[in-house]
Parts: sequence; structure tokens; C-alpha cells
Amino acid sequence: MPVSSRLIDPEFPVMKLIVSIFNFFFVYKLLKTFADFKYIISATRNFSRLVGFVCKLYTPVWLRRPFFGLFCILYGVKIEEATRDQLEDYVNFTDFFTRTLKEDVRTIDKPLDIFSISSPCDGRVMSFGEVSRTDSTIDCVKGRSYRLDEFMCGVVGDEHDNMSKNEKIALNKNNPGVTGLLDEVYARGNQLNYMVIYLSPGDYHRFHSPAVHTADYRRHVVGYLSPVKPDYVARHPETFAKNERVNIFGEWRGEEKNFFFQSYVGAMNVGSIVLDFDDDVKTNQAFSGRPYRFDRAYSAGQVNPLQKFIKDEASRDKTALHLQESEAGEAITFEKGEMTGRFEMGSTIVMIFESPRDNTSFLIEEGQKVSLGEPIVETEAKAPQQNQIKHL
Repeated sequence: MPVSSRLIDPEFPVMKLIVSIFNFFFVYKLLKTFADFKYIISATRNFSRLVGFVCKLYTPVWLRRPFFGLFCILYGVKIEEATRDQLEDYVNFTDFFTRTLKEDVRTIDKPLDIFSISSPCDGRVMSFGEVSRTDSTIDCVKGRSYRLDEFMCGVVGDEHDNMSKNEKIALNKNNPGVTGLLDEVYARGNQLNYMVIYLSPGDYHRFHSPAVHTADYRRHVVGYLSPVKPDYVARHPETFAKNERVNIFGEWRGEEKNFFFQSYVGAMNVGSIVLDFDDDVKTNQAFSGRPYRFDRAYSAGQVNPLQKFIKDEASRDKTALHLQESEAGEAITFEKGEMTGRFEMGSTIVMIFESPRDNTSFLIEEGQKVSLGEPIVETEAKAPQQNQIKHL
């Protein structure tokens, strides 16, 4: 039989392999189009769970110094800053990766000042600026715009509207809570700002409260777990809109009750986000269930993360799609510098916050490396503040 005929013969082993690979990817792509399957079969989610399992396996004592030591060399980890500064003390890679710091290696700037923000982590400032009121977008990476409603709420427009995403975008439909938020911010003569901080593999991976603030609502948006390295995000414009993230809504600046929001964005390899103040958060689960948005109200009576900004009473009274049962009471209060959680692999923190239009100063530059507790934003203080220093 001629060679060319053998290659197209279905019984030929190489052809069988090629056909099998083609069929696998065809079925994979087909299933990804169905909402009930897209996260179950997601390659990034499944691979990240496998990595997470491996990272939590016991590491023999004899292997710890060469293995963890090589990681320190490759990524510039300063193990001498860690509470446990001997590599043999870490039982597995996750234990090493989420290490805590000694009390005196980071200083929280102005811990009692309710009008300033310090860095919530070690990382690099990727972008910051004012939220666009024209199209309600933020730039998580320079030149890559994200709709505020999709990023914060996990859905374009009103989540109770059955129109498709493309139809809402074409008709310029915005989420009523986002519209109300922007209207209220500007009516008060303030501006809505954003800041994006990327944590590289060598950074300290616990995060802390960047300001004296409260949290009244949590929305967990299930998604993919693509890499969040700046060069990857620059090539894949929808990474932050599609990645799994845990969003916390609240207020800051004391009695002025300005809007304050933080998003902890998951990334490929593990994809685990742990909140010290909310044990209900379980990220990168094999079967997340629809509609892939999981809410919890910390304050009694809330059924929507932006409920207070929705002007239409009929819209305000709608029940959340998946509100977790909780004994909601008063909003959670955080001190500046208080440890609030950790990433079990590199990731990103996005902050969106309201502040006075003419009295807000950013103390950093894009691309700048920042340390936990370092001052990054100052706003006008309406009363004298005690600039006392607190150490971690």
C-alpha cells in the first residue's frame, strides 16, 4: 500500500491519534459554549486544582532547603523577613508561599488616619486613575478597559434583565446600581478612582486592609483562572472580566461614608483566595453551580451589592440571584493594616474608591513597586488625625 494511502487509512495508528485529538478539542469547545459545563471542564480551573493539590503535599525535610531555596533565588524572596525564617520549617509549598512576616519588617502609614490609603500588599502598581463616567470603565492594565458593572457585579447591565450581553452593550445599558453610584459620587462633588496592584510569585501573598473602612456586602464571581501577569493580560484583554474574583463592597472616610471596594482576583496555578473574615468563600470548586455569582450580605436587609445606589424602588426590592444564608447584622469594620486574607498563588488586587475631586493625591506611579503599608493615596482630612505609627 502506498504511504499516502496508509496515512489516510482510519486503521493507521497515527491517523487514529489525530482524529482522537480533533474529536477531543471539538467536544471541549462545544461544551464550553454551554453555561452549565464551561467552568466544570475549564482547563485553567482543573489544572489549577491539580497544582493546588500538589502544592499541599508534604515536602520531605531533606528537600525543603534546595526546593524552597531555589524558588527564593529565582523570585527574590527575602526569607529573612518571614516569621519562620528557616526553610526547613515549612511543611509544603503552600505553607511556604503564604508565609507570614515578622512584626517589624513592614510599617503601616498613619494607621488611625481615616482619610488615607496604604498599600494592602507587596506588589507592583499596574494602573490607577479616575473611573470614566462616559462609559463607566477602568483600565486594569494600561489600554485595557473593563466595564465597571461587569467587573464589580459579574454581569453586564441589570442582572435580572434577560437580554444578552451583546444586546445590552449595543443598547448602552448599564447596571442601575453602577449608574446610581456614579450619580451620587458626582453629586457630592467627588470622584471615583481605581488602582490595580499585581503580586508577583516572589511577593508576600497575604493581604491587609488598606484603610479604615467597612464591608457590607460580598459578591463571589466564579470564572476562569487565566494568568494575570501584565504581559499576558496585555495580550488577552478580557482576563480580569472573566477570571474568578471575590469582591467586597463597603464604605470609608468615616461619617462621609464614601464608597470603597476591593476585588481579590484569582489566577492560574491554585486559584485559591482565602478571606480571614468570611469562611464561606470557597474558590475554584469543581462544581460551582449556576448562576456563578454567590452573594453574602454582612449588613441586614441587603439583597444587592449596590442596593443603596439603586433609585428605582422596584429594582431595589428584587432578591439576589444567589444570596447565601447568613446572620446579617452590622457591617464589618476593618482597621488599617489588619490582615484580611491570602492568595495561595500570585494574583491581583483591584481597589475602587470615592474621594474628594479637588483633594485627592496619588503618591505612587504606574509600574512602581510598593510594600505593604506604604502610603499610596491621601485625601483631605476634615479633622486633625493622630499620625501614630503601628508595626506589623
